[in-house]
Amino acid sequence: MKEWLDTNPQDLTDDQLVARIGEVEVLRTRLDAAEMATIQEWDARQVWAADGAKSGGAWLAGHTGMASSTGREKVRVARALRHMPRTTAEFNAGHISYAKVRVLTKAAKPETLERFEADEEMLVGYARTFGVDDLEKLIAHWLSVVDPDGADQEASERWERRGASLADVMGTGYLKATMDPESHAIFRAELEALMWEMTRSDARDHEQLGIPPRSTQQRRLDALVEMATRSASSAGGRAKAEIIVMVDYQTYLAGTGTAELARSGRISGEALRRLGCEAGIVRAVVAGQSEILDLGRSTPVPNAAQRRAAKLRYQTCAIPGCDVPEEHTQLHHLIWYRRGQPLGGTTDADLLVPACTHHHHLVHEGQFQLTIDIDTNDIHFRRADGTVIAQIHPNGPITRRPQLVGAIR
Repeated sequence: MKEWLDTNPQDLTDDQLVARIGEVEVLRTRLDAAEMATIQEWDARQVWAADGAKSGGAWLAGHTGMASSTGREKVRVARALRHMPRTTAEFNAGHISYAKVRVLTKAAKPETLERFEADEEMLVGYARTFGVDDLEKLIAHWLSVVDPDGADQEASERWERRGASLADVMGTGYLKATMDPESHAIFRAELEALMWEMTRSDARDHEQLGIPPRSTQQRRLDALVEMATRSASSAGGRAKAEIIVMVDYQTYLAGTGTAELARSGRISGEALRRLGCEAGIVRAVVAGQSEILDLGRSTPVPNAAQRRAAKLRYQTCAIPGCDVPEEHTQLHHLIWYRRGQPLGGTTDADLLVPACTHHHHLVHEGQFQLTIDIDTNDIHFRRADGTVIAQIHPNGPITRRPQLVGAIR
C-alpha cells in the first residue's frame, strides 16, 4: 500500500493512470464500507455516551471535525445497513459507492423494510448499473409505489422545508435556496433557457468580436440576475428599483474611485455609472464615517415614452449579433449622466442605446466602448484601445437621428 501511495502519477503511462483512478475508487469505497461497519458496532455499544455526547452524530462532529449533519447521516446509514445484507456485501466488495448506498438506505425505512428485503437484490442490481442521480429517481419511484402515504408525507415535508436566504459577507453576496420539486422544475427550466441564450450569445461574441466566453458558473449567476432584470422591466405599476449609493466627498468631486451601495458593498466608479443608466441612483455624499453632506434626488431613468422610442429604433440589444429582445435590455447612456455638469449626458432618447446585461457590463467594467460621432451621429462599438469593432445600426422602423447640439465628445 505504501509503495502504491508513494508512486508519482507523473511517472505513469496513460493506461496506468486510468487503472489507478479505478483502483482509487474501489479503495475509497472499501474504506467507506469499513468506516460504516466500525460506526455500526461503535453505535450499537453506544461508545459515544462515555464521553458525555448526546448522540453518535454529535460525538462524530465534536471529535472528527465533520459537520453535525454529516455525522448524523453517517450514523443513520450505518444503522440502516444492519438490515441490508446484500447491499453491505456489495459495499464491502467495492462494487457500489457510499453515495449509492446512502440512496439505497432511504428505501429501507421501517415502513418499507419488509418490501425492501424482498426487492433488495433487484435494487442493488440497479445500483451497480445506474449513476447516483438516476438511482435517486428510481428509489423515489419505488417508494411512491410501495409507500404512497409516505411519499405524500415526504412531499409535504419538502414543501415545508423550502426557503431561501441572502447574505452579504465583506461585499460579496451569497444566495442559498432549498426548493420543493415543483418550484425547482419551474426555476430550473427558466434558468436553463436563459443560460442557453447566453451560451449562444457568448459563441457569437467570441467568433465575431473575439470576446472570451463566460464560464458555466458565471452564466448561471448572470441568468439569475437576468431573471430579476426582466422582472423589473415588466414591473407594470410597481416603482423602479431605487439604489442608495454612499460616496466620499473627495471621491465625488474627483468623479473616480469607488462608492458603497447601501446594504451591499463597494463598487467601482464604472459600476456606478452602469447602474445609473437604468436604476434610480440616490446619491449620499458623506464626510468621514457618518456626516451626510448631501442627500441628492434620484437620478432620472428612461421613462416609458423613451423606452418605446428605443423599441421602435432597436428591436434587440444594439451590439451586433446579439438577439436579446429590447424589452429585456437596459438603456445605456451614450453620454454618462452627471447632474449640473456642462458636458453631462441626458436621458434624451437619441442618446440611449439598448444593451443586454452582459454587453452593458462589457461597455462599462469590460473596457469596451459605445461612442457617438457628433458630426455624423454614427454610433460605434469599440475596443478599449479605440479600435472600431462594428458600427451600430438601428434594426427597427425608425432610423433617423436628429443632429446633436453642443460639442459633446
